Amino acid sequence: MSNNFTPGPWYFENTDGGKGDTGEGLQVCDEPTGMIVCEIEHSDTTEADARLIATAPEMHELITRYVEINGMLESASSREAIDLCEELSELFDKFVAVLKKARGEA
Repeated sequence: MSNNFTPGPWYFENTDGGKGDTGEGLQVCDEPTGMIVCEIEHSDTTEADARLIATAPEMHELITRYVEINGMLESASSREAIDLCEELSELFDKFVAVLKKARGEA
């Protein structure tokens, strides 16, 4: 499966390049290049929408790894299963951190 999207990380800023919604809307940008990934018109949920969209690459990475680990668990030995379960526990902590970031709690 190929990734046909900008891999991120992403951040959001107002349309003038500053932080926070100034009433003009926000844009989500690719951190390494500064390229605009999307623009969001101003509404009551503009900043919440931008936070959620900006975390999409991290969410994609975590979900992809979760699916990989679940697939490996089916054929893992006992020792491998323990290691994979430990990784799942670490992955869970990362899920929580990304959700907090998406909610504006981080």
